[in-house]
Amino acid sequence: MVVLLMTVSAHFGVFLVRYSPFPILANIAISFTFTSLCLFFTRTTLIPITSASMLPLLLGTHSIVYPLSIFIMSILLVCVEWVFENKGIHKVVNFNSTKSPYRQSPWHWMKLLLWLIIIAIVPVYTGKMYFIVPPLVVAFVEFSSSSAGFRNRPVHILFILVVSATLGTFFQYTLHTVLGLSEVYTVLLLFTCLFLFIEIVGKPFAPACAIALIPMIIPQQNILFTP
Repeated sequence: MVVLLMTVSAHFGVFLVRYSPFPILANIAISFTFTSLCLFFTRTTLIPITSASMLPLLLGTHSIVYPLSIFIMSILLVCVEWVFENKGIHKVVNFNSTKSPYRQSPWHWMKLLLWLIIIAIVPVYTGKMYFIVPPLVVAFVEFSSSSAGFRNRPVHILFILVVSATLGTFFQYTLHTVLGLSEVYTVLLLFTCLFLFIEIVGKPFAPACAIALIPMIIPQQNILFTP
């Protein structure tokens, strides 16, 4: 399901960029509706498919390279996890789809869609599209749907997101742009510091890692000054 849903969602995002005649706000709504239906009918907890589908809309990505990259990375992720479980590094988790916290009613997803459109209106019509980067949408869905207790510690989660975004921007600008370090080594150092920070805090929040990585895939000058 990881490989299938991530790949299909990435293809759908590229499809919207290539062929949709609708404005960006409508495409965001269509993308979110599609991934919500995927989550609803498959009873999975793979919220990152929301980001996989929406990212091409913000970046204007229409190349087949994007979904192909998602497909390869998903396979690598599954293979590494399989090795870890067989070697006893990770504990096998038996997922019960009938007890999935994401098996929400259609009304729940409709409310999320409505609020997403309301939230996205200002960034879309002011041209500041990166104020609604997909990892923030993933965080929004996690807050609204997950049973992990994120809503009980909003200040803590906000702190993690802000620190992650700051680290990502600092490493991208200082190490990569100013000092000329390659993206590979910049990301390795970034995630070393980020994982250390998460270990110290003691409360992991997956969208924070994506937030930290965003500056590496978006031109620095476009983050705040998108025309």
